[in-house]
Amino acid sequence: MVHMWQQVTQCASRMGPQGWVLVLAAMIVLGLVCLRGYGSRSGY
Repeated sequence: MVHMWQQVTQCASRMGPQGWVLVLAAMIVLGLVCLRGYGSRSGY
């Protein structure tokens, strides 16, 4: 687990501004999908 966390932090430190914008956009899209209810309970 510690090794995986170190890899994530190293990747985050190497990312430039464009990488962070892509991560932010992906998180927003994922959040919108979750809020819209496209999951298993969308029929309720």
